[in-house]
Amino acid sequence: MSQEVRLSTLVGIAAIASGVSGILMSLSTKRVANFEAIREYFQQGDTPEMIKARHKIYECEKKDVDLDPESATLICSFFHFWGIMVKKGFYHYGFSKALQDHP
Repeated sequence: MSQEVRLSTLVGIAAIASGVSGILMSLSTKRVANFEAIREYFQQGDTPEMIKARHKIYECEKKDVDLDPESATLICSFFHFWGIMVKKGFYHYGFSKALQDHP
């Protein structure tokens, strides 16, 4: 009887450990997925279209030229989305610095 109780206790402890490790793995996987999504969105800022749009915005300031509404919309919506991510807690402000330093 004593061995059955010990075996039952061991099985229970193993089940609890397995459940806890499953939860930890799930949280870790979710965190990695969030990081990948943020990194992927951040890299969209380096597409030729975004580079061209930023260039048009900078040229407006330097040469006193009319602002291109399409470029302004593209750039504003990109950075507005970042602001929403910060506000909702999905993105830490220092994260962009880390991504910029990463090759």
